[in-house]
This record gives sequence, C-alpha cells and structure tokens, in this order.
Amino acid sequence: MKMLAVFGQLLQSVKGKLKKQDDNSGKKPTGQVSTTESTSTKTLIWGVMDGPYNIEDFPEEDIDYMGIEEGYEWMLVCKIEEKGAIGLVNFWYQTLDEALAVKYYFDSNIEPLEIDSD
Repeated sequence: MKMLAVFGQLLQSVKGKLKKQDDNSGKKPTGQVSTTESTSTKTLIWGVMDGPYNIEDFPEEDIDYMGIEEGYEWMLVCKIEEKGAIGLVNFWYQTLDEALAVKYYFDSNIEPLEIDSD
C-alpha cells in the first residue's frame, strides 16, 4: 500500500504539470528566442516497467486518494526522465489499446517517447 501512495503522489505531480501546460497553452511570448538555451522542459518516457493494470485492480480508496479522473481505466508504470532526473510514474489511459500501444512501442524501439511540458 505504501508503494501505491508513492505512485499516487507522482501521478499528482504529473497531473499538476499537465494542468499547468493546459493553462499556459496559447500564452507563449512572441519575438526573438535564444538558440543556445532550451525554452521548454521535456519529459522522456524511456520504457514501460509494469502493466497495464485495470482500475478495478486497485481498492476504491486508493483511486480516490490518487485523484484518477473518470474514464481513465488502464495504468502503466513508466520510467521517465525529467530535467536529468530518472523516476517512475503512473500513466493512466482511457482504453487498453492506448496503454498497449505504448507498451508495444518499447517492445521494438529503444528511443524514448517525448512529452512536451512547457
């Protein structure tokens, strides 16, 4: 159960970043941009460590604690890199096909998947 709580905290962190990204969409400054420094933070998914798991595999109180939105039924535990740090994060998908597409990608590719989070 302690592991689920840690994953829940990681999920909340990613959820907050995605909400911030959504809130900032369409608000980028115009004009000259430095070509020597990065203007965005990229999150790289390096692989699927475990899953997919169905939401029914978890006790309801854990789902409430993690704040999983309605309609997201499948979870993958993924190894990510952000700002040079490596960690594990739960990614939730609406369908099994979406989750399996990510899993199958890493069955035949070593290149990471990139998520923009500026």
